[in-house]
Amino acid sequence: MSDQVTLHGAAKAIYIDTATPAQTVPGGPVNSYTNADLANSLLASANAGLAGAPGSTPIVLYTPNTASQVANAANTALELTGGRSAVSVTALASTGVIFDASANTDTISGGTASSQIFVGGKVSSGGGLVGGNFVYYTNHGAGTVVAGTGNDTIYSYGNHLIQLSGGNSSIVSSAGNDTINLGLGNDTVSLTGGVTAADVVNATVVGLGADTINLYSAGAGAVVNQLGNTNLDLIVRGGPATVNGGTGSTTVDASGSSGGFYQAGAGGGSLLIGGTGSTTLFGGGDGDRLVATGGTSYLASFGDSAGDNNSLVGAASGSTTLVGGGDGDTLVANNAATDLVATTVAGSQGSETLVGFSGGGNTFTFEDLGSGAPGENVIVSDFTVGNDTIALQGFTAGEAANALAGATTIAGAGGTITETIHLSDNTTVTFTNINGPLTGNNFS
Repeated sequence: MSDQVTLHGAAKAIYIDTATPAQTVPGGPVNSYTNADLANSLLASANAGLAGAPGSTPIVLYTPNTASQVANAANTALELTGGRSAVSVTALASTGVIFDASANTDTISGGTASSQIFVGGKVSSGGGLVGGNFVYYTNHGAGTVVAGTGNDTIYSYGNHLIQLSGGNSSIVSSAGNDTINLGLGNDTVSLTGGVTAADVVNATVVGLGADTINLYSAGAGAVVNQLGNTNLDLIVRGGPATVNGGTGSTTVDASGSSGGFYQAGAGGGSLLIGGTGSTTLFGGGDGDRLVATGGTSYLASFGDSAGDNNSLVGAASGSTTLVGGGDGDTLVANNAATDLVATTVAGSQGSETLVGFSGGGNTFTFEDLGSGAPGENVIVSDFTVGNDTIALQGFTAGEAANALAGATTIAGAGGTITETIHLSDNTTVTFTNINGPLTGNNFS
């Protein structure tokens, strides 16, 4: 059978076949709204026994009635019914369907079959998949795990589609390529990878609740999609990952990873900490904080499309580009190999603060906002004349000379001055407490 089950319309039979190539039922991918359809179809198929289904192996239901260790026979489906004690089950040779309707917490191990389906919970009168507290250990093959609203623990060691309905569940995914769709509960997912270089986890995780996800030794294909107005906490260790923020707040600590792509949610107040390799961090809402750790990093806040009052902090080592675009953004360089870029989008014009590295060596870039633009008010601190560089991007020739011709200066303490220049897009840039007047040599 297939490791992903797809359904549409009325409930359909699921044929479990270990002798012929994998099969699927036509339709769209399983999601949180098709749990009941999937559970009903699986249970109906098990109850029918699939007798005489073309190319299939008949399934015989096996119901344990004790709390002892139970191993079901080959080519059988295991049905755990309510009104009993918790059981510990090893599905040694099961091809198939395990349905748990118990209010107890059962421990179930996946069998040796290459493909399995596990459904934990029961279908309520309202059509939802409810109940079913369990601990489930998958096999090393492929399969589908659909959990109800219970508080479940799932350990995945193969290539599995894991679908949660609700509850506060925990998933550990190891040495496989899993697709994990989280329910509305507050779930914890740990993607651990394997013990060899080939046993990395390339998982796609979709979160709907206030979820915590830990990626350990993740492969380059690890993807986390944050959906809806939820809050996501994510720790990344090992390889790079991709995080696509939703409408909530996003916290990502990728400082122990080799990099990746991380987009904060639109809810604001997010914290993104980059990895030690190639890393991209995008702000998503107001008040986000983006922090580079090392390597080659690109941090950006693009105005109203990604919020205002964001903080972008460069790394102490490596090469970093900081792009601020929102009203009230602050860009801070922590080494000489950092470029600070002031830009904006329509509707977010206001003020930005660019803070250079005390040792100098930074490039401060100002993008032309266009004719008739309201411009920005930019404050530049820790600019070192003779060591830092000003780049005017998109402006016509002569822009630097015109800006210097109209510059104003105010004397400061210790021989420093504060100098203000005006650009043709109505942007005003004030360099505070610099060590001398600006000249044409300061412009690239």
